[in-house]
Amino acid sequence: MEKNDLWLPKDFFKQFKSKEHFDEFFQGMFKQGINEMLQGELDDQLGYEKHASEGRNSGNSRNGSSSEKVKSES
Repeated sequence: MEKNDLWLPKDFFKQFKSKEHFDEFFQGMFKQGINEMLQGELDDQLGYEKHASEGRNSGNSRNGSSSEKVKSES
């Protein structure tokens, strides 16, 4: 993979001073990405976005959420 394939600023990786800092940053990014994908999947399944008026009294409404831990390979 070439440097420009990532579409990140040239000096992006210079901000990480240790492997732990690098891992922590990307674990957070991974978690946020998974949450966004799951939210998009729910929007698609229900046919409307969160807080949209189309979902009110539709019989297929969102009823809240709770936190969960997902185990991954990393």
